[in-house]
Amino acid sequence: MKRWKHYIMIRMNLYLYRTLAKRPGQADIWMADRLKKFANITVPSLRGQTCQNFEIVCLWDSKTPKKTMTRAEKILKGLQYRFIIVETVGRFKEKDGAVGWAREFSNIAKTECRRAVMTRLDNDDALAIGAVERIQSWVRKVKNGVYVIDMPCGVMWDKENGKAYLAKHSRGSPFITLVEDTDRKGGMLTVYWHCHNKVASHDDIFYTPKDYPGWLMTIHEKNCTNRIFEEMIVGDFDEKKLGELFGI
Repeated sequence: MKRWKHYIMIRMNLYLYRTLAKRPGQADIWMADRLKKFANITVPSLRGQTCQNFEIVCLWDSKTPKKTMTRAEKILKGLQYRFIIVETVGRFKEKDGAVGWAREFSNIAKTECRRAVMTRLDNDDALAIGAVERIQSWVRKVKNGVYVIDMPCGVMWDKENGKAYLAKHSRGSPFITLVEDTDRKGGMLTVYWHCHNKVASHDDIFYTPKDYPGWLMTIHEKNCTNRIFEEMIVGDFDEKKLGELFGI
């Protein structure tokens, strides 16, 4: 059994088919667009990682059509990945039904490793090609306890307007990593036990260098929760360097 294992945790489409249940066809349109971004942004950044010692865990809404997951399998071909089907009934919290997938993941992880390293990643965003290596360098240094690894610096990319900005997140970026024991009494929390800001409230938190852009957040019209956060911008970023840094 491994001492630890790194999982890249991606919520593919939770709540989508329930949220758009009264708008026939809209969920499939949204999902088709998101899979394009997944194929062109997220997955290339994972293929380009300088360290390939990780597994991708995709969390899928139980209403997802089989053809959609088959398409995702083709996109992920050649990478180590796992799909978990989520029966969600409300917000993404244990009391609302997410405990089922968290228990399933806990059962899987504890057969594979003593400690799980779980990094959040959205399926329209990217990690810098050296991000996994930097995260794992902390795991090798800090061997005990539950703790968080955060990457405060990244790039916001307004893809449709062709503009990119260097940005800094004060605490608890959406690309946060949680490290915990797989034999935790009552089951693992997982990195999605709460919103990223709440996960970052843990006392033991370590940061990658604040001048290292570890993540890429894409801003586009089909993501209503993303916008250019003026308070986070610290300067312009050359859009032509996105390929070099993120492998896209």
